[in-house]
Amino acid sequence: MKKTFFCLVSIFLLLTNATAQTNIPSDTIVSATLSGTILDEKNEHPLPYANIINLNNGKGTISNEHGNFTIDIANLKMNDTIRFQCIGYKTKELTIERIANTTPILLSENIYTLDEVLNLGTFPNPVEIVKGILENRELNYKNTPHKKQVFIRERSTTDILNFKLNFKKSNISELNPEMIQKIEEKTPKHSQSYSDLLTNIYIQEEANLKLVPIKTVALKSEDITELDNFMPLIESVFKNTTEEEYWRVKTGILGIKVNFIAPDSTKKEKLRPYKNSIKDYLGFTTFNDEDQWEFLHKTKKYNFKIIGGTSIDNESVYIIDFTPKKKGVYEGRLYISVETSALIRADYKYSPDKLGTNIQILGIGYKQTNFTGSIYFEKKEHNYQLKYLSYQNNYKVSIDRKIALQKKKKRFLINKKLQEIKVGLDFTQENNESIELLVIDQFPISEQSFDKFEEGKYMDITYVNQFNENLWKGYTTITPTKQMKEYKKLEK
Repeated sequence: MKKTFFCLVSIFLLLTNATAQTNIPSDTIVSATLSGTILDEKNEHPLPYANIINLNNGKGTISNEHGNFTIDIANLKMNDTIRFQCIGYKTKELTIERIANTTPILLSENIYTLDEVLNLGTFPNPVEIVKGILENRELNYKNTPHKKQVFIRERSTTDILNFKLNFKKSNISELNPEMIQKIEEKTPKHSQSYSDLLTNIYIQEEANLKLVPIKTVALKSEDITELDNFMPLIESVFKNTTEEEYWRVKTGILGIKVNFIAPDSTKKEKLRPYKNSIKDYLGFTTFNDEDQWEFLHKTKKYNFKIIGGTSIDNESVYIIDFTPKKKGVYEGRLYISVETSALIRADYKYSPDKLGTNIQILGIGYKQTNFTGSIYFEKKEHNYQLKYLSYQNNYKVSIDRKIALQKKKKRFLINKKLQEIKVGLDFTQENNESIELLVIDQFPISEQSFDKFEEGKYMDITYVNQFNENLWKGYTTITPTKQMKEYKKLEK
C-alpha cells in the first residue's frame, strides 16, 4: 500500500574508513556509505520512495518512508555521480564531493498541465484512464520466470488491551488453575519486533516461488522472550502425541486442528512461513485483491481528478488524485503511463473516518483501523517490474468466548476425546504491522532453470538486541527509521 509520511529531517554525510593507500588513487573512497534525506524544494517535506542511483555501477537504493537514504559508495571517487530521482520531480545528479556540501538534497516539482505534455483534442476522462490499468494488466505486467534479489523489512507492534482467562475445567495436569493464572499474568502486554531479510527469489509465477536466503537479522523486545519460559510447559503437553492423535482448539461448533513445533535451538527456522509471507506481498502487486485495490475494481465508488502530467525515464505519465464517495474507503494519488495505461506508482490510504474490514459476530471481532501504502514499478524494455512496495496495517482483534483445547484420537466414526481444558477467554489485542520490500536486482531465467533449482527447508537467523548498521555493511538495504535505530531490547 502506499502512504507518504512527511517529517522534516536533516541530511548528513557519513564516510567511514576513507583511507588513502599507495596503490589506490588518493581521491578513491575505500569503504564508505553516503546517508541523507531528500526533501521537496518548495515545502521541505521529505520525499519517500525516491530512487538513489550510483551512476558508476548502476546500483542504488530507495529512500524510506521519512525520505532518508543510505547508499554504498565504497571504491568510488569524489567526482563520481549519484542520481536522485522521484516521480513527479525533476531528476538531480550530483557528485559525491558536491553532496558533501549540499544539505539537504532538494528536488523541485515536475508537474505540467496536460496541454504541455499532450496534444489534446478533448480532455481525457480520468475514470477511463484508471479503468485502463486492469484492462491492460496482462500486457504490462508479464508473468515470466525470473530471479529477484530482494530486501524485506518487517516491523510489528502488539498491545494487549485486555486479557482474562476464566478457568472452567481441565484434565490436563500441567494446565491447572494456578498455571492458567500465571499465563494470564506473565503474557506480555506490549511487544515489538523487527526483522530484515535479504534473499534471492526464483519465480515461475507469483504463486510458485523458491527462496534462497542470503542473510536474516531479527530483533524482538525482551517482553516477547518472556514467552520462552512457558516453552517447557507447552512441550510437555504436546510431546506425547502419537500419529493416531491430534490437538484442536474449539469454540462452540467451530474448531481447528493445531500443530506444535518446538523452536530449533540451533537458531534455524523453517523457510515456509517466510515463503508464505513473500507470496502475500508479491500477490499484492497483481491487483487481484478487490478489497485492497477497490478503487481500480469499483471506480463508481470514487471521484477521480487529473492533477496534471509528468515524465519518468522519457515516459509521459498522468497524475490522478482520487477520493471516496459515500461507499469508498481510500484516498490517494496514481501515476499512470499515457502510452501503455500501466500503473507506475500508487500512494494511498484509508480516508479520514473510513475503516477496512469490520466484523463483530458471536463474540469474535476484527477491525482494520488504518492502512497506508505505496507501490512503484520500473519499466524494463516493454514490461513493468516491481521495484518497491510498502504498507502499514493497523487492526484490532477481540474474542469473548469459551475456548477448549482438546486432544483427540482418530477413530472410524467419531474421534475420541482424550484430554481437554476449557477456559473463558476475554481478549482484545491491537496490532500495527509495517512491510517494506525493495527489489535490488532481477533478470529472466528459463523454465528449466527454475525446475532444476532445489530449495532448502531451513534458514539461519542472526538475533540481536539492538539494531546495528554494521550487520548490513556492504549490502543494499532500506535505510532504517530513527525509531528502529534507537530501539534496544531491555536486558533482564
